[in-house]
Amino acid sequence: MDKFILPEYDNSIVSLASSIRRYFELDAYHNTLSDIDKILEEYKPKNVVVILFDGMGSILIKKILGENSFLYRNMLKEISSVVPATTTASTTSMLTGLTPVEHGWLAWNLYFKKEDKIVTMFTNKIKDTDIAVDSVSLARKYFPYKDICELINEEGKYYSKIIAPFNENKYEDIDDMINKIKSSLNVKDKNYIYVYNPEPDTTMHITGTDSKETRDYFELINIVINFLEENKSKNIDLERFNNFVNEFNDVKKKNNLELGVII
Repeated sequence: MDKFILPEYDNSIVSLASSIRRYFELDAYHNTLSDIDKILEEYKPKNVVVILFDGMGSILIKKILGENSFLYRNMLKEISSVVPATTTASTTSMLTGLTPVEHGWLAWNLYFKKEDKIVTMFTNKIKDTDIAVDSVSLARKYFPYKDICELINEEGKYYSKIIAPFNENKYEDIDDMINKIKSSLNVKDKNYIYVYNPEPDTTMHITGTDSKETRDYFELINIVINFLEENKSKNIDLERFNNFVNEFNDVKKKNNLELGVII
């Protein structure tokens, strides 16, 4: 039997978010990641971009892509998620730098005793329906928080934006996601851009972790991040971009994939 993987809250996504809080001069309530702190202090980047690909952990990267893949070769270190390791709990911890017991967003659906309803946290709808529970978000009513991006923008000194397929800065596909990231940079002296992508988690829920569809998504993400890293500090020439697009489209066509669109 495989051993359980327990959270390491001093070496976790909470720690990563705490390092970001510190770099943007916000209070950090938990220990930071020293490796990230060192990079931020040494290079003092004007733009900090975090792209969260839901469900894409280090074990699956090694298993599916292999040790020679771009993502595995460039992995700085392994960090843990939180408990419960749900999309709702994990992404909220990354957004805030708080643990699940602090922010309370524990699962996709939660039972609200005072309302006697099971509510989908992110949509504010009764579980498995399109019926809105209330005109205000019950999740925000009972478990309010301010995310890192809100706090940065409230302070006004620096700039921040959340890019996701379901908020006011939503993107339609991977090309749109990249363009939105690019257009959000260099607004102020420091800029924090948080990007959420629901893949490969969405596909893994439908087809499993060992499916061809899941493998194709991992390959697709590996190509995209490789391209972004190679071109992060230079203007992208047409030939290089066309080569990327051709490789990207070859992978997409395998299963008619569209990275960034919720299935």
